[in-house]
Amino acid sequence: MTFKAYPSSYGATNVRMSYSKWNNYRGHCGHPHLPENAHGDPGAFPMAAILNAAKGGSTDDIEQELENMDKKDA
Repeated sequence: MTFKAYPSSYGATNVRMSYSKWNNYRGHCGHPHLPENAHGDPGAFPMAAILNAAKGGSTDDIEQELENMDKKDA
């Protein structure tokens, strides 16, 4: 699953699923992947750190990744 940052996630993109693929998909995806959405996602998201925390790992990774993202935007 490819996640593109806005504005490249907006509109008809090469990551948007067909209705058939969407109906058979299992897992996490974002707005730009859904066939009925015409909008995208805002950008970077600490998915790896969040999935690690969901498996019982440390949430420190999420905090650190969010801090790093804030520094990039500054």
